[in-house]
Amino acid sequence: MTNRWVDRIYNGLNVYERNVFGYFFDIHWNYRTKTFGVLKELLLGASSYLLCKWQRYLKKDIYFKYIEVPITTKCSLNCKECNNLIQYYQQPKNSDAVQIIKDIRRICSVTKRIKLMRILGGEPLVHPDLLFILKELKKIDKIEKVEVVTNGTLLFSANCVRVLKHSKFSVDISNYGTHSSKYVELIRQLDRNHIRYHTQKEQKSWKALSSCRCRERSDKELKEAFYACMEDCHSLLNGELHICARSAHGTDLGLFEKRSEDYVCVYRACRKSELKKQIFAMLNKKMIAACNYCDMFQIDKMETIPSAEQITKLEANNSMEKWKVR
Repeated sequence: MTNRWVDRIYNGLNVYERNVFGYFFDIHWNYRTKTFGVLKELLLGASSYLLCKWQRYLKKDIYFKYIEVPITTKCSLNCKECNNLIQYYQQPKNSDAVQIIKDIRRICSVTKRIKLMRILGGEPLVHPDLLFILKELKKIDKIEKVEVVTNGTLLFSANCVRVLKHSKFSVDISNYGTHSSKYVELIRQLDRNHIRYHTQKEQKSWKALSSCRCRERSDKELKEAFYACMEDCHSLLNGELHICARSAHGTDLGLFEKRSEDYVCVYRACRKSELKKQIFAMLNKKMIAACNYCDMFQIDKMETIPSAEQITKLEANNSMEKWKVR
């Protein structure tokens, strides 16, 4: 009963408040796996609710329960229905590692804490400077946990393995059956070196979410979609902090218009106070343009298809041209 009660509180919050609530209550990952006494859970929920309201209207500190950092748009697979739209990059590239760390440090300079930062791509293991990125993230105390997301097609270098042994790190392994050609070897590598990881049984299906056609939603419908979406997968791409991955990759690919109010250009903000103000404003928005090109908020209604079906870059480009803003 109390889980549903906490869910109702959480679902009634905006993006900024969910970050604060999620950070302190840990709702997004593991509160369901813990055994709370009823009274303790009620107190945790109520105090977290009051705290997020106090932060929003008075304190205005920045907390993130989750930020993802795509360090490359190169991938060892080319999935037809990649939700992060990686299949549409005709000239994928690795982001500059030094600039990535500078941008992350800039965000941390105006942020109280980040509960989880996920390093992904594309496939992050193809980035030649992954070791440098991991070493630098290890030094940033405001980031509590770092998770590397991989598709099971590559192994970590010996130097990366040494860094990943630290308690701050873990690995999230997608299992796409035969497509994840190094899956078994990767599991052995991580087990042998006592590195934390989580995975699942072979993922044979997922939702068809890659279409970026314009849904022609009204402002009212956009607000409803934004409010209903609980993903909160804040994405730092090319120095721009976006509410979600669809906003980051969709605008980067030119699939829809990039609106200045929908993201924060981390490297352009001159003063910390201005950067904090911009991030706070973004997290308190009522809608973003990306919601007109996405159905994540109603994922349960979306078509289920075979996972990791591969597509050529030419085929992906032909699909993309149908949606591009002219």
